Amino acid sequence: MHPIIHGELARARIADLHRQAERDGMARAARSARGSHRHFMLGYPAAVLARRVLAVMAAHSPRVGSSHDRRTAPIKGGTP
Repeated sequence: MHPIIHGELARARIADLHRQAERDGMARAARSARGSHRHFMLGYPAAVLARRVLAVMAAHSPRVGSSHDRRTAPIKGGTP
């Protein structure tokens, strides 16, 4: 085979490898985007529910270490 043809074949192989690497990278990015989106959507309602339950529990429970109960405290700025 002529040396010029060897150079052309080498460049063609390198170009093919670059295109394959680009396709593989795009496929990997698409898989990871789909995977993270599904995990986000499945975990999102549970996380919201957990935050809401914790907020309600914290609002209804007395503060630990506090001698002042906020439910029975007088309103500031009222009549003296």
